[in-house]
Amino acid sequence: MFAVVGVQLFALTRSGMRLGPTASFRYFPDAFFLIWQLVTGDEWMIIMKDVSVVEPFCTAIFTPENHPIYNGPPKTWGDCGPGVYLGVFYCIFVKLVCEYTMLNLFIGIILDNFSFITEDAAHKEDVAWSNGPSERQLQDICSVFKRYDLGTNYVPISSLSGIMMDLPLPLGYREGSNKLCFTGNEYMIELLIRAELNLCIRHNNAKKKEEEMARWRFKKPELQQVFVNAVDYDDLISTITFWRLPSLIPGLIQWQRHERIEECVLMAHALKIMEFFRSILARKKMRKINDQMTKRRAFMHFCEEDPHRKRRNMHASEIKIRQKQCARDNKVPLLHFLNKPFDDNVRDLILNWIPASDVPEDIMTHSQACQAFHELKVPQPFTGIEVFRQKILTHEIVFKVIDPISNRTTNDLLIADLRDLSWRGWVAHNSKVETYYHPVVFNGLDDNGQRLAPESWDKIDMFVRSQKKGSRQKRIGSIEDLQSYVVEDYSLLDPKIRAHSEGKKRANRAHSFLRINLGNHQYNSDKVKLQAKNWKDQSGVAFASGLATQGLTNLKKFRGQNFIPKEDRALVLTGPSDVTEGDTVLVRPDAPFWLCAGFAKCTYLFLFRLLVSASAA
Repeated sequence: MFAVVGVQLFALTRSGMRLGPTASFRYFPDAFFLIWQLVTGDEWMIIMKDVSVVEPFCTAIFTPENHPIYNGPPKTWGDCGPGVYLGVFYCIFVKLVCEYTMLNLFIGIILDNFSFITEDAAHKEDVAWSNGPSERQLQDICSVFKRYDLGTNYVPISSLSGIMMDLPLPLGYREGSNKLCFTGNEYMIELLIRAELNLCIRHNNAKKKEEEMARWRFKKPELQQVFVNAVDYDDLISTITFWRLPSLIPGLIQWQRHERIEECVLMAHALKIMEFFRSILARKKMRKINDQMTKRRAFMHFCEEDPHRKRRNMHASEIKIRQKQCARDNKVPLLHFLNKPFDDNVRDLILNWIPASDVPEDIMTHSQACQAFHELKVPQPFTGIEVFRQKILTHEIVFKVIDPISNRTTNDLLIADLRDLSWRGWVAHNSKVETYYHPVVFNGLDDNGQRLAPESWDKIDMFVRSQKKGSRQKRIGSIEDLQSYVVEDYSLLDPKIRAHSEGKKRANRAHSFLRINLGNHQYNSDKVKLQAKNWKDQSGVAFASGLATQGLTNLKKFRGQNFIPKEDRALVLTGPSDVTEGDTVLVRPDAPFWLCAGFAKCTYLFLFRLLVSASAA
């Protein structure tokens, strides 16, 4: 500013003792350098005398009348200064403003910084921050913040409680001995801190959106955030300080925060209401999880106690291991070898409740039907499957239900008509002590290493119609397999009674059992689908399960070196069942000839007692 004024006043002033080559107002850079010389006191009085020159030591106007020696054209200006008083006033004013004001202010700033260093060295640290925080206390706060920001410079609001517990007093709750110190108002203060942090997030999001809209006027921006509901270091520490240490806040800032405090109180009420509804939802989820865990523990206890369930688990595990090994040898996912039934092969079996009083007296049990089959003295496990397949063509099946998880029994029965079921694609597999009847859901490889043609099979879904009028049918699972076995009469297993029953024949003690195992087939397992999806993403090869694989043109890449022999293929083609959530479960019978079924996720476990009516349906 002074340089511009000097150019306007003294640009045409003649040279003097100092005003000339080394000090000039002719151009702005020279004038700026000359001002610096005046401030530093470099012969400033001589410069003041040179700019104050007047006639007769200079020419006011260059004309022949005013200057006889001048022979040029007449001019409207001369080489005199603007006046003695103006030149003196200009130089003295520059000295006062620049030297005694600006220069002293600059020096004062430097000294103030040095005083901060000296005061910090002499600062006495205390827990209450009487004279403010020390350097070590600030480093502790920064270390706590870095522990939660994960290198992003932002921390989520959900970590506020943890941060407050890790921060030392007076900002947080932690004492010097790593103990937590709580008072009666800590919860309310933390709630108000959380409310103001929510306001900070809302304000920052609105500001970012305005900036993005101003930058992209023709396209609506999409905000991308690393954290949801996160704040930075400045907002977090300043907000905690406002509410935990109001004595450190200047009075002007406290007065400016009146409107913000009102918004914080409203936000705190909203957060309290939201917390109330969340607590209700959390209690409901906790009760639901506890019920599921209780049922799960009861089911696992049953699996350990029931010997038939153990044998079936071992049988299913062996089949599953073989299937996984086959897929692993061919470097394809398991879903590639699993058959998926077509929509027209899905059959729905409806079970209706029937009172126990409506059951006819001349009903025939499954064990009696097996003993009457070809007049067998001692029924075999495979006999139960054959008798079942014959009786369902002419008779209705009655099930008695028992819930082993809750230990509740009911006298009501379930009745179903199975005559429409064709059981297409189902095969029987005989083990050492049991017989399984299951669909062919797995296709192995032939002797040449090629995949066998997938076979069509019927999927049977079971539904229970509720006793209430107008209620919907509830799906209880799909039939995975039928399990048939023969055991002796439970009452004769008591040592006290065994001695009196030695004369009885084994045929009178033998009873045939049939279990229906319900669940979800393996091709519907989320784990199997996820494995196939990951394999597809990595290899870039698309495939379909079941019969849809016939549409693939290039099956050579699925060819492997190992294959399953024909004599062992029947073992591989059995459909295994998992014990994990969502898969098949099985329950133990408590009386002769119980037809058992376990439902998905162990939510409903029932025991079915099969009763075949003596008269045709």
